[in-house]
Amino acid sequence: MKTRGHAPTARRCASATVVGLDTLLVYGGECVKERRPLGDSHALDLRTMTWRVVSHSDEGDGSIESRHVPVPTPRSEHVACAFGDDGVLVFGGAGASHRCLGDVWLLTVSSGRWRDLTSVIRGPPPDPRAGHAGVVIMDRYWCIVGGGNGRSGVDDSPCAVLDLDTMEWCSGSGGENKKGDDEKRTPALPSPAVVGEGMSLCAVETWDGDGVLIAFGGYDGKCREHAQAFRFPRTFPDGKLKPKEFHSARKEMNEISNESPGVAAAVARGLGAMFSPMKIENNSATAASSQLRVDALTADNLRLRRENAQIREDARRVMTVQRTMESSLEQTRMRCEQLEKDLRESRVEAARGGERVKELELAAEGLRARIKKLENGDESDTEDSPAPNKRGNWFMNLLADTPENTP
Repeated sequence: MKTRGHAPTARRCASATVVGLDTLLVYGGECVKERRPLGDSHALDLRTMTWRVVSHSDEGDGSIESRHVPVPTPRSEHVACAFGDDGVLVFGGAGASHRCLGDVWLLTVSSGRWRDLTSVIRGPPPDPRAGHAGVVIMDRYWCIVGGGNGRSGVDDSPCAVLDLDTMEWCSGSGGENKKGDDEKRTPALPSPAVVGEGMSLCAVETWDGDGVLIAFGGYDGKCREHAQAFRFPRTFPDGKLKPKEFHSARKEMNEISNESPGVAAAVARGLGAMFSPMKIENNSATAASSQLRVDALTADNLRLRRENAQIREDARRVMTVQRTMESSLEQTRMRCEQLEKDLRESRVEAARGGERVKELELAAEGLRARIKKLENGDESDTEDSPAPNKRGNWFMNLLADTPENTP
């Protein structure tokens, strides 16, 4: 895929988590060249295929505010899951010098802020580990399976379950353990018969509420090819899980095939079909009816997904039109403010012009009155005129054609 933006550097053993509807968050991992753990996180917008940096591996830009911002230790071989529409939970992993970690951190994707939840989550925490697998089932329980602790392999790292609703580590029946012996309690989720580092784990859920965990592979001294399944009870967590309820999926498939000759088609569809809502019976009519119901539900699911995608596309178009209208409205508002400002300045200039016109009219009126007095020969009230004398008024006398000015 061709992407844009600031893509993450080459790495391995990182986590990739889908957050919300259209964001893929990549966190941590190990630098391939330098063989050191990483602590940065990058988000890929699945609509535009554009990367952006969410958080860096250090504590910030060196400012006083960023020095006190908590960040997790850089790590690889950890697990992560979505928490709400804008959060990612991270547990465990391997830090510097391959030291196993057992802390829990929450990253808010929109702000890039980290929060340490290790001391906030109730219940006995699981052992530090790396190379484990994690999956959320029933939209509530985060199941942690496998991994290693760097000391004695995976035997000392039992499975763990975090209740995302109550933020509490679940534990199974404590038996006769006394108060304070939480570390010896039976784990809420029993370990598979074959467990190791680097396992794969997924959840298969049906429309009527059944849930199944399926684990595959792992390394416990040698690479394994075991596929193991565990039916997750609807009554969890009430301490009813029994140890070793993980079992070989291949073995169960063979047993079911021997009991029911009509199961070959279901087996061919893989492990997911084995735990489908359809009950496999000898009655072929019942099986056909159940298959038709499953096909109808699948078609409805596909139709709803398409309608949901169309609704999201329509919503994006409405948002685009709204942003365009808001931008146009803002430009119009700014233009109106400029016109109002120009109008106020014009009014001020007009007022000043009116006062100037009045002053000129008064001056003209005074000049007209003075001219009239001069025409009438009345200069008695002219203060600025020099005292009349015979030689000084020769011009006016000349105009009057008086005898005294006749040569």
